Amino acid sequence: MERGLVFAILFYLSFSSAASETLPDLKQREALRQAEQALAVGRLDDALDSLSVVDDSFVSDYRWAVRRIRADIALQKGDYRQAIKQLNAWQGQRQLRPLMRYNLGLSYLRSGQTEKGLARLNSLGESRYGEVWGQAIVDRANLTLGR
Repeated sequence: MERGLVFAILFYLSFSSAASETLPDLKQREALRQAEQALAVGRLDDALDSLSVVDDSFVSDYRWAVRRIRADIALQKGDYRQAIKQLNAWQGQRQLRPLMRYNLGLSYLRSGQTEKGLARLNSLGESRYGEVWGQAIVDRANLTLGR
């Protein structure tokens, strides 16, 4: 981890126009990146450990990324109530909204809140998105509903 952090810092300072960022900010951004990577390969506990390094002052700038990662971890661990909590509060990137809405509906279904889950998926299934992958999530919601 230290070697990767050193290279990340050197790369950032060499090519960034925002060289005013402090070392603790770089360390937290690296921890967030490591959490993303650990999540991508299914190392959920490692992802949570990486997120524990990220403090509240840094999270204000990256709170949506942190919420998305926490929601993904909760979904994969089967902690649907925690996933619902994170997804209900999530208001991040517009491009990710279809996926977050789908995950919220699925979390409601899996937690036993069938009516809420079906309502969320139905609402998503009636949506239209310009991006191909956004529409693919809508199609997946419709398949989940049996349409």
